[in-house]
Amino acid sequence: MPRTPVTLRENAEKHYIEAVTEDGTVAGWVDYDRTADGTFVAIHTEVDPAFEGEGIGGQIAEGIVAMVRETGQRLRPDCPFVAEWLRRHPEAHDVLLEGITF
Repeated sequence: MPRTPVTLRENAEKHYIEAVTEDGTVAGWVDYDRTADGTFVAIHTEVDPAFEGEGIGGQIAEGIVAMVRETGQRLRPDCPFVAEWLRRHPEAHDVLLEGITF
C-alpha cells in the first residue's frame, strides 16, 4: 500500500488531531475530547477520500498513541477505526484506559 507521510498537529479549536501532508493539505483527522481526569477520547477518524488507501488512518492512530504515551494520559478508543487498529497492535495497549481490553 502506498504511504503518504504526514505530520500530526492539534487543532484545539475543532478538537481535531490533523494529519497534514508536506504541502500542508489536511489528509485526515481524529475528532477527540479530553476528560477532566486527562483521558484522551478518540471519537471519530476521518480520511479525505483523495488519500484513502495511503496509510493515513494508521498514521493517525499510531500518532495519537505516541502522543498519549508521551503526555502520560490514557486513551479511550470510542472510534471504531482506532479500536480496530489497537486490536491489531497489542504493543500499544499500555496507553489504554484501565479496564479496556481487546
